[in-house]
Amino acid sequence: MTFYSGSLQALPRYTILEKKKCCYCHISQKGGGPLNDAGVYYRNNNSLVGYQEKKTHPKKIVTVQKKRPLKKKPPIIVAQRLKRGMHKTSPQKTAVAPKSQKTYFETLWDKTRFFGNARFWSMIIKGGPKPKTFFMMQAEPGVAVKFLDSLQLVLSYNVPNPLLTSYLQYEFLQKHYVQAGMFQVPFGFGYEDHTAFLIDQLHVGIDTRDLGLMFGSTHDLFYKMSLTFGKRYPEKYEIQPTTVTKSEQVLTANLGYQGQIWKLSSLIGFSFIYERNASSQEYQDRNIEVFDAYGSLRWGAVSLFAEAAFAKDKPTAAKNSLSAYVGLSYDLLKNLNVLARYDGFVEDAQFLADYTHRVTLGGRWKFWKNAALEPYYRYEESFNAGTNITPSDSFFIMGHLFF
Repeated sequence: MTFYSGSLQALPRYTILEKKKCCYCHISQKGGGPLNDAGVYYRNNNSLVGYQEKKTHPKKIVTVQKKRPLKKKPPIIVAQRLKRGMHKTSPQKTAVAPKSQKTYFETLWDKTRFFGNARFWSMIIKGGPKPKTFFMMQAEPGVAVKFLDSLQLVLSYNVPNPLLTSYLQYEFLQKHYVQAGMFQVPFGFGYEDHTAFLIDQLHVGIDTRDLGLMFGSTHDLFYKMSLTFGKRYPEKYEIQPTTVTKSEQVLTANLGYQGQIWKLSSLIGFSFIYERNASSQEYQDRNIEVFDAYGSLRWGAVSLFAEAAFAKDKPTAAKNSLSAYVGLSYDLLKNLNVLARYDGFVEDAQFLADYTHRVTLGGRWKFWKNAALEPYYRYEESFNAGTNITPSDSFFIMGHLFF
């Protein structure tokens, strides 16, 4: 029998017996010294059987680190999206190569525009004693030079019938201008085929270039007022005995409206001419007054146009005259249309004794962006004091080249 003393000594053989390390029963991690709960339980019971190990949290080991000096970091710039209406306060400057400045003549060349018109008239079938004819109505190149935004010079010259157009135009208000020089007086629709009959029968000879001054506007409500002096005709111009060849002053006014009327493209205008001391080959020093009204309406592909003029105290034995026409055109295609027109003219001391009228059928074919052909068939009858003069018909072609 072996006897134990009351104080149990921790010996290495207990570690072998209980298969525990010394620190399991001792507080010290190295073993020996004061006992912990397990060591007290083993000392009282000489065994670890039945011992319930308490859950203990391991002690935290605090390690002190040496403070290191903080390095200053550059600030972080975050790109922000600019809100609408905001502007950059300091935009990044980029090097831009300086633009080469144009000279005055280079700038003037950029503001120069060239244009031209050529018209011919050819009689294919002619009724009556006159043979077939060919007539070059116009071959007129021109140039427009814009010195300033409101100042331009226009020059053109008609070669077949030598006529010079030369005027300086200044825009003093928006769409209001004044021009001085040699120009065609503004009257009615203008000197086109559909007004040639009217103008020729009036014998006022307005297709000339007179030296004068004109005020005008290009608004929807437009006006053109001119005062010209003298009247010049080219040497080759075919002048009738009753055509006015000279006049001291010519006052012309043309005003109207061009725009929408009841959703229709419309043009309505009125013209007036007063020629002072007008003379022809037959009569001298007469004061002529011409009143003219014209207009057109367009609805889709259909156009209606008309013009009427009354001339008072013409230099033809103090005769008055009235001429008028009305026409209808229809666009078959974008560049092809057909038309029918009726013309009438009366002139006599009794005013209604003589009467001439004609019917014209024709069309216009724009076969190229700068060229067009206009074939016409015309039937004409004249009555002199109630007597029917031999009627005539003709077929002719007009050509137009423009740029």
